[in-house]
Amino acid sequence: MYCKMHSMHGHSILACCDADLIGKKIEDEKFSVEIKASFYKGVEVSAEQFKEMMGEAGSANLFGKKCVAVAIEEGFINQSSIIMIKDVPHVQIYKI
Repeated sequence: MYCKMHSMHGHSILACCDADLIGKKIEDEKFSVEIKASFYKGVEVSAEQFKEMMGEAGSANLFGKKCVAVAIEEGFINQSSIIMIKDVPHVQIYKI
C-alpha cells in the first residue's frame, strides 16, 4: 500500500491505494478515475503504519482491496461504506 498525507486549509487528507493501482485508470458505466502517483504515491506502508496515519487524518480517500480490507479490520469503515468501480473497492472517509 502507498499512503500520502495532504494538508489543505488546516485539514489533513490521507490518500492511500494498493501499490498495483498506481498510474491506472479505472472505469465503469458510472465512474472514471485515474489513480495518480502525484496524489497517492507517498510512502509504502504496513497495515500498522496505515492505522497510525488514519488516526492522524481528518479524512481519507482509499482505493484497492488491501487498504480497504485493513480499514474494515481496524474498524474505520464497514462493508456498506464501500463502492465498487469496476472490480476495485473505493471508500471516502470524513471525520466530523
